[in-house]
Amino acid sequence: MTNGIEDESASFPGSGPSDRALREDFQCLLEVRRSVAKGGSPAKQTALLAALLCARLCENLTGWAARELEIVLTPSHFGRLPIEEQRVQIYRNLALGLPLWQKEARAMLLEGLLALNAGHAVPLLVKQKVRRRALPHRAADAEFQLLKWIRYQRGLGRKVLDAEADVAHAAGCSRAAIAKWPRELAKVHGKLRITLQLELAEEVGRLEATGQTWEFLDAFAFSSNRTHDVWLTAIGLKRDVAQLGRQRLEAIGKRSTGKSEGKVAHRGAD
Repeated sequence: MTNGIEDESASFPGSGPSDRALREDFQCLLEVRRSVAKGGSPAKQTALLAALLCARLCENLTGWAARELEIVLTPSHFGRLPIEEQRVQIYRNLALGLPLWQKEARAMLLEGLLALNAGHAVPLLVKQKVRRRALPHRAADAEFQLLKWIRYQRGLGRKVLDAEADVAHAAGCSRAAIAKWPRELAKVHGKLRITLQLELAEEVGRLEATGQTWEFLDAFAFSSNRTHDVWLTAIGLKRDVAQLGRQRLEAIGKRSTGKSEGKVAHRGAD
C-alpha cells in the first residue's frame, strides 16, 4: 500500500515484460529501421507494428518514472479524482511529450473525441462554467501565479494582508475577489495541485529568507522528492507582481491603467 492507495502495481506501465522481451522488441525496431534506411518499402502492417512496439517500449522502459512523477495512478485512484483533476493528470502527462500512460484516461479521451464528432460531449470534454472573460485560461494562470506570489511573500516574512494589498493593486481587484480565486482555480487546476503549489511557494520564500539560492542542477534539488519539488517551484516562480497583474488584466479584457507600474514594493522581483 502506497500513499493510502491499494497496491495495483500490475496495472502500471513498466511492470510486465522481461529485459529479454524488451531487447527483442528493440531489435525488431532496429531491423525495420535499417531496412527503411536502405530504401526498403515496408508494408503498412509493418509500420503499425513498429509504432505499437515503440509505444510499448516507452511505457515499459520508463514506467517507473511515470509512477514516481505520479502522472500514472492506480485505476481506483484515478477513478476517484474529480473530473477537473483527471484533466490535470492528462495535461501533466502530455506536457512531458510522453504517451498517455493512464489507460483509463486514454479510453475516456478516445471515446470523448468520437463522441464530439457524433454531437455529444462526455464529462471529460464538457467545459467548466467559469466567469466570463476574454481569455479565461490565461486569467486563471495569472491568478494562480499571483496566489503563489502571496504565499512566497509570506515565506519571506511579509504579512499576508500586505502581500494581498500589493496583488489587489497590481491586478485591479479587491482583496475580497482574491479570496474567491482558490475556489474558481480548483475548476481549472484541481484542488490538490493548488494546495501543493501554494505550500511549495511559501517554502521557497522561507528558504530564500535564510539565504538559499537556486543554481541550475543544484545538489539541493536532488536530495529528496520534496526538495526537488521545491527547487522546481523556485526556478519556475514568477516574482514580478506588476507584470502578473498586467497579464491578468489583459486576460479578463480590462485595460491596465499603468498605476501598478513600478509602484509595488516587494522582495525577490525578477
